[in-house]
Amino acid sequence: MKIIYTLLLSISITSSFARSNRFNSAPSFNVINFNQTESNLNNALVELSEGINPKSYNKSWKTEGSVWTEKVKSAADVASLSAAYLTLAEQIKPKFFKPNWEKSKDKWVKQVKEARSNLALAGLLKTFYTNLKPETFTKEWPSKGAQWVETLNKIE
Repeated sequence: MKIIYTLLLSISITSSFARSNRFNSAPSFNVINFNQTESNLNNALVELSEGINPKSYNKSWKTEGSVWTEKVKSAADVASLSAAYLTLAEQIKPKFFKPNWEKSKDKWVKQVKEARSNLALAGLLKTFYTNLKPETFTKEWPSKGAQWVETLNKIE
């Protein structure tokens, strides 16, 4: 059911972008910038997933994690990245989230589903990150975390 919903969400969002003519006459440098920004977001998402301690994930992540990573690396639109966010959030055991996450999770999920830009997704990824307990991460993550947040801050 999750796969079907994710697929329908992707098709729906992709379709809405296909109807828009505002990108048809955009200068080529904007396209390059968009792709670079998207690549930075893809990399940040993968880096976060790799910084999460394996014990923090559900058992299914052992087999699904590598497939998810490949999908994220090749994601070329906001809808695909949104779906990846939702999958990652589902794969982390509830006990590794801060107590406030339960209250804000539904709002976050709604915002991810409605996101229309990489900037919005970057902000939502930071929100997700701040709702994870410190023990969720590998022992190497604290030295990478600040730089990771800086990368997200540069996404336009």
